[in-house]
Amino acid sequence: IMREVYVGGNYFGVAMILRQAILMSSMLLNFGASLKLNKENENKLKQVDESLLRRVLGAPKSTPIPSLYLETGSTPVTYIIKGRRLLYLQYLLKQPKTSLISQLLYDQIENPMRNDWYSTVKENLNELGLDHYSLNDIEIMGKQKFKKLVRAACIDVAFMDLTQKVKVRNLKKIKDITYNKLEMQSYLESKLITTSLKKIIFSARTKMLPVATNYGQDVNCFACQISRDTNEHLLECVILKLACPELIENTDTVFDDIYSSDIKKLDNIAKLLRSALRTREILKN
Repeated sequence: IMREVYVGGNYFGVAMILRQAILMSSMLLNFGASLKLNKENENKLKQVDESLLRRVLGAPKSTPIPSLYLETGSTPVTYIIKGRRLLYLQYLLKQPKTSLISQLLYDQIENPMRNDWYSTVKENLNELGLDHYSLNDIEIMGKQKFKKLVRAACIDVAFMDLTQKVKVRNLKKIKDITYNKLEMQSYLESKLITTSLKKIIFSARTKMLPVATNYGQDVNCFACQISRDTNEHLLECVILKLACPELIENTDTVFDDIYSSDIKKLDNIAKLLRSALRTREILKN
């Protein structure tokens, strides 16, 4: 769809809206958010979601998964499923107590069994920090108020879990980036930077540019054979500078500019990295 529709600088914003509309709403509706998804089905949804984000960002499979969500401000499907379960819980609680569906719910509440639907819901309430609300609180709360409460909890917990994964797993590729909340990064929203340059910025920020050290290879630059082949060296290589005048004209630009919030700086370094990468390919061939 994205290839067929011109959206200009709104490419990533539109992509996330389509993700929400098509993947999240349609797929979760088809699976039935009210049902107890098994781990296999949930993992399939996660894989599809991650694959979609990679395609949108032009990212390889080895890209750190947390970065896909932290850069685009997307809530992982796991938390959306938990939220849908809680919304369905409220729907059930608001049904007439004489209805069959209500009786089934209260049967699980009063006679809990391991791995039944309500046990999963209780876990989700706890995981999202909403376990201090009683069933009565949830029942009498307005639908929109509860929906906003659940959505905010899903976003907050997802953000904490994603940033925690970066620390615990010591994801060196994205440890230099500071995230304050789960929202789309400003460069992806900017109308001043082209879509192709935004993809370069994402690759550079997540250290997925095609240089040796990004892929665990401790070797020297193939062009100069002097310095290690690093992200920083792309802007410093003497041979690349001789072949690419733009690198000489922008000696004040450093690789760490890629973490800047200044859109002009980001646009500039993305253009330089694009030129450096193109020059490398020419020299290789």
